[in-house]
Amino acid sequence: MVALTTGRWQWRTACAAVVVTYLLHPPVLGDNAGGNWDYIERQAEDPFDPPFAFPTSHEAKLMFRLVPALIVRAGIGFGGWMVLQALLGVVVFAAAGIVVQRHLHNRAASVAVVIAVGATYIGGQYAFDDHAYFDTLAVAGLVGAMTVRSYPAQFVCLLIALWTDERAVVATVAVMAYAAITRDRGRAIVTPLVLISYATGRAVLAGRYGLATPAGPNWIGAAIDGLDVSIPGLWMALKGLWVFPVLGAVTLISRHRYIAAAALLASVAASISAALAVLDTTRSAVYLLPAVFCGVAAIEHEREGLRGNAVRVALGASLALPTFFVIVPDFTWILPLPLQLLPDL
Repeated sequence: MVALTTGRWQWRTACAAVVVTYLLHPPVLGDNAGGNWDYIERQAEDPFDPPFAFPTSHEAKLMFRLVPALIVRAGIGFGGWMVLQALLGVVVFAAAGIVVQRHLHNRAASVAVVIAVGATYIGGQYAFDDHAYFDTLAVAGLVGAMTVRSYPAQFVCLLIALWTDERAVVATVAVMAYAAITRDRGRAIVTPLVLISYATGRAVLAGRYGLATPAGPNWIGAAIDGLDVSIPGLWMALKGLWVFPVLGAVTLISRHRYIAAAALLASVAASISAALAVLDTTRSAVYLLPAVFCGVAAIEHEREGLRGNAVRVALGASLALPTFFVIVPDFTWILPLPLQLLPDL
């Protein structure tokens, strides 16, 4: 069985997190709304023979991102996806509440952490991602894999994440770290099996249909030049939630759980490297959310006062700091709705 044990309070908390994220990240449909949708629609016509994409374009990266094409193929249009994405945000917040409650055993603390997630760009993307990037779906798959206890369900959730965006491959290191921290041998077996399945699927599609992600320009130089904005963007993507992976790593080391600590630090380092190696730093940083839950699991047996202080730091910083969005070399502040309603802001 898929044991979710979701209570009414978790759904109420999820709805409260949605209100917070819409207040802090009000959706604004701009001129580029649905930016990728036209290409995904053409890709959906024949996912194994996608339309030509210029090698340096964003669309060229979508060759193996087949889940969005299947969603469109199922008859869901851009408007329908925006509605589903908003509803998906409610589910992700509820799932976050399940994971946090599983380890903190404190309803108030769990509510606070979920609200903190809603106050970051990670939660905000469910409100304002109108470019059809589908990071929301990939992150939902990763969170789902950490939430459910059923191993087949974990397998499916991870497959959805991987076939939605390749950055989820890096984030699976955090899922492995979670298995190590919680001593879940089944989860530790499922995750590499999913990766093997995904790699095999890509190899088959490449060999049979010639699918390949064209080599685009080398963004590393530009990414390095833009570290002055990408590093703050990376930090601000999680805001106060950084306290959990940092404190979690320290806790594991202090308890001599060196393998679990190394897994957690490796997951954070992998996701940070992936985010800094591309231009859309803040978008890529959303794949750090599983590492946040790893940190929460790591401090489960710490004294209640320390856990409470960590939760207060996470919530306070996440609510107090505005969202800083970076696509190197540019950045922008996403101001809360009340400030956006003021003139000249």
